Amino acid sequence: MKTCAYCGKSLKGMSYLSQRKYCSRGCQWRAWYYRNHKKAKELKARNMRTYRKRDPEKYRQYSRERKRREREALFEMYGDQCALCGFSDKRALTLDHINGDGNKERRKYGERKIYRIALERYQPEKYRTLCMNCQFIERQRWFQEWRRQHRGF
Repeated sequence: MKTCAYCGKSLKGMSYLSQRKYCSRGCQWRAWYYRNHKKAKELKARNMRTYRKRDPEKYRQYSRERKRREREALFEMYGDQCALCGFSDKRALTLDHINGDGNKERRKYGERKIYRIALERYQPEKYRTLCMNCQFIERQRWFQEWRRQHRGF
């Protein structure tokens, strides 16, 4: 019995696919992307550079709107006020990494992807909403604790 080369789904009963290796265009595209992911990323980067050059204001507007929607979705998911003090002005609210590993995650994924990762599924043990004041107070407290543990530094 013939199966899709990407997902393994049976091609039985799909007479129009008898000469094909994939059950759908989606599987065909995913298989190509899996084999050529570096080339695909280069093509996307080149296309985005062209798009940004052609109409920079339209790109900026789209980017701002997407960031705004991501922040709104985060506030819906993790709360729209500071977890420590209750401050609720959204202009000063941020996503906080409870375990203090935000810098490591930012280096690994980049600034915007962290928001997308936090939005993929609700992780209250890892993320919370804090105002900037509480964020800086927590950072200072964490740094002082770290210095006490590493006296030689």
